[in-house]
Amino acid sequence: MLLYPGNHKYHMGGKFEHIQTLPEDLYVMRTSNVSDSEYGSAVCAVREVVALAQARIAVHDFGVWRQRDYFQNGQLMPHGSVDWYIKIGDNPQRRQVNVWPVLSAILKDPNQAQTRHFDVLITGNDLYLGNTNFVVGAALATATIISVVRFRGFGVLTQECIKQETYHEIGHLFGLPNQNRSGLVKSLGGHCPNECAMQQGLAVPRDWINRANARAESRRVFCGTCANDLQVRSRLPRASILRSG
Repeated sequence: MLLYPGNHKYHMGGKFEHIQTLPEDLYVMRTSNVSDSEYGSAVCAVREVVALAQARIAVHDFGVWRQRDYFQNGQLMPHGSVDWYIKIGDNPQRRQVNVWPVLSAILKDPNQAQTRHFDVLITGNDLYLGNTNFVVGAALATATIISVVRFRGFGVLTQECIKQETYHEIGHLFGLPNQNRSGLVKSLGGHCPNECAMQQGLAVPRDWINRANARAESRRVFCGTCANDLQVRSRLPRASILRSG
């Protein structure tokens, strides 16, 4: 799901601005309710997209990320752990996590003011946005959150579905599909009409399984148009400092 494309930066006031530089770093982290195999599938997919982009971006695997002082006086400290990010989006009545406050908070991470980077959060919590029953992932500017919970219980296909969703959301972080392109399918944001990781899935897990099978047969993650746009995007100048306006 695309909330706002990856070729924009987020200002503290909640505004977005088109950017012409690409972050040099990509941080991957998980909540403690994600298994090693689930997380490994996601990290593998992240690295594959970076390689396909031919981008000089360093992927940093933080695992269950928690700062040393993330919990003080009985409280989770702001921007100190994956636990805090999930907590601020938690909706106990729905037993789900609202992706909007989580992604907004990630983009307001004080570290972004020093070193601009992509953030990828993998969780075992169920997610939603607005009036949706659930979502399995969402991307906002340079941050994405992906849930593995709806893909569990399908054996080896679980790992392939997680990879498929990760390809999709990382593609969004890299600005795919190009929103100026004609023929996009307007479903939860603009999506690719071709057999491609950037198609929008709706039926879980059926659509993800079908696309994983198509990927195995074609040996392609992205269609030709998206693959080309991915490499064009990766050739943008790189910048390590974000100057907020």
